[in-house]
Amino acid sequence: MKPLIIYNSRTENTVKVAEIMTEALSADLNLADHVSETTLEGRSLVGLGSGVYWTSLHPSLYRLVPKIPPDARVFFFFTSGFIRPIWTRFYISRIRGRMSRIHREIEGIWHCPGHDKHVLSKPFGFNANRPHSEDLRDAAVFARTLQG
Repeated sequence: MKPLIIYNSRTENTVKVAEIMTEALSADLNLADHVSETTLEGRSLVGLGSGVYWTSLHPSLYRLVPKIPPDARVFFFFTSGFIRPIWTRFYISRIRGRMSRIHREIEGIWHCPGHDKHVLSKPFGFNANRPHSEDLRDAAVFARTLQG
């Protein structure tokens, strides 16, 4: 069965990445709120993507993880306004922690800056025009490495 890309996005940042990865993997694409256990059945590869909201991915993605078939490979992708390595390591450690609590391995994690559109950050234009074409090209390359 086709891979599945699941995302939740409050801005267009993560949607752009999800669409590129969907195309690269010839996958199906669904919003996290529209995914059921039936949608997940038989999937060998599932990608979960979100923006980072106050140091965490959207909760809807974490709620889906236990429903993913045990033999499916899982990867994450995210966009965030803060891109310093200390922050991205923090986000990634939270993802790994959540997955280890349910004894699931992560096939890969991909991140790029996203235009921070939070009301407090927007005036400063953090990561304006991100993800850009090079970011999206990198996302497609990453996705293709997961084909199996």
